[in-house]
Amino acid sequence: MAALSGNWTLDVRLDPQVTAMRMEEDLRFDEPSTVDIRVTTRYRIVGEQAMALVTEDTQFRPSDYYSGIEAIYTRGAAARRLANNQTVTAVFRFVDGSTDKDGAALSMPVVALAFRDRANGTSFLSLATDPFYGMQATAALEGSHTTLQRETIYRGSVLPVVRERRVSNLEWTDRGADEIFNTFYRTIPEVEPCAPWARQTVMGYYDYNGDDGRGWYSDLTKLAEVIPVEQRGHVACCLHGWYDRTGFYCYDQKTDQLADTWTAFENGAPGRKPIRMSKGEMHHKIRFAKELGFRVVLYYADCTNMTASRVQDSWCGNDYRQYLYTNKAGKQPGGWTGPCGGGLQLDISAPEVRKWFTDYFQALLREYGGVVDGFVLDETNYFSAGAVCFRNGRPAAYGDQAQMRFIRDLTVLLQQHRRRNPDLCLFEGSHYLYGLVTHGSFTDFEGIPLVVNFRNTSIQCCWEDPGIRNVHCKYRTDPSYSYPYGLDVGLANGWGSDMGPSEMPPTRLAEVIAHFQRRVAQGPPSPKVPTIVGLQELLRQAP
Repeated sequence: MAALSGNWTLDVRLDPQVTAMRMEEDLRFDEPSTVDIRVTTRYRIVGEQAMALVTEDTQFRPSDYYSGIEAIYTRGAAARRLANNQTVTAVFRFVDGSTDKDGAALSMPVVALAFRDRANGTSFLSLATDPFYGMQATAALEGSHTTLQRETIYRGSVLPVVRERRVSNLEWTDRGADEIFNTFYRTIPEVEPCAPWARQTVMGYYDYNGDDGRGWYSDLTKLAEVIPVEQRGHVACCLHGWYDRTGFYCYDQKTDQLADTWTAFENGAPGRKPIRMSKGEMHHKIRFAKELGFRVVLYYADCTNMTASRVQDSWCGNDYRQYLYTNKAGKQPGGWTGPCGGGLQLDISAPEVRKWFTDYFQALLREYGGVVDGFVLDETNYFSAGAVCFRNGRPAAYGDQAQMRFIRDLTVLLQQHRRRNPDLCLFEGSHYLYGLVTHGSFTDFEGIPLVVNFRNTSIQCCWEDPGIRNVHCKYRTDPSYSYPYGLDVGLANGWGSDMGPSEMPPTRLAEVIAHFQRRVAQGPPSPKVPTIVGLQELLRQAP
């Protein structure tokens, strides 16, 4: 067996304000390691036996046509009973092969041990890690003690390991599932919470150049007729970026300027007319919605997709193929293609790609950051867990890790502009794990919002059958159905059924508005997860 030598550093800090321990780990090797490395950290709680390991209460859905991956949905939290001679495992799968155990699947890397206190209540010892690598947690009883173990496998056999840094938090709380899940955010303190308005959002609306550009005005006028002024701040209206082509986005990196005028939908997609646009018209649409009292967010990019047409005119020119994402199978998969173009997927691990999108985002922040409430980066899920980027002449990289860090960096960049606009938020539309490092999601996904936006929010729109959603994205009118989180009103125009609020049958619109107003009256659920499934049953059992 080959002998490995390296430096292992573990910095531990106790937080004087809470009973918590923050650990910063730094694993590095003098020479790249090409063998798999398993790093295990074991905590032993002396003289205490935990009742259960608390994890997300998850369910699964087969691969979907949006992301091509198995989707994880959460129904809250669950207590998994601990017993002698038995282990309970939970797994956060991210980065290729970083875990190798089965167990409770996590969309957020956090678990907790549940202990019975003297008053027959509960206290919890939560364990969370940052989201930039995978983690598996294992709990077990040893005599009168309890052990909690976390493991990560660094697959040097996939990509040579040079240096990996992790942050984890170990923290006591007696405030239930909400505080357990919130432990995670203390591993990424640089990502701030969403602005308060976002948590109050009940309805999402998206205009994809509906009715040849007029839908925004007619739909919001109609909503203003049926929604009182004092309730309009609970509606988040998403304005399509009106960019010329996917990957061009009306931005010239050489001059670091957004175009003053351009043509939207200029690729002549069937059924869509090219429309002349300008920055002046963009500001007019934003001002129109804001003066009515609605919140406005701007959809500005479709992951790292770019159009397959006129690539010679793009920032990467005729050499564009060196910047495309090449997967483990040697293929260069394309992204979503629509009226704005598309079809090519850029490699987010390439510095040139990251710089282009960062420069573009900064130009948008300068132009619109003072007037909108947020920005939406869509379909980041094209880099799913385990994605590895291969490039000729360059070292390979984990695509999912590069994507997570990149989106985190964009969030931090946006937060700098909160000094002039404290309402600013960054939303992702991935239907996947990247909401962990944003202020929320603005999605068209078929399902329940993931726990990834636990602290923040998940706003939704619905292209097919707009209105009150159920968990399968279909319209429903049953007001007694208890939809988790209260985020189930989604409207849209310009795509799918192409039916904005101004075009909806009056009876349906009335049902939607009545449901919206019930949600406004209810307010955000507090706590978000009121119970831990199975915990009360364990408390009733003899100690």
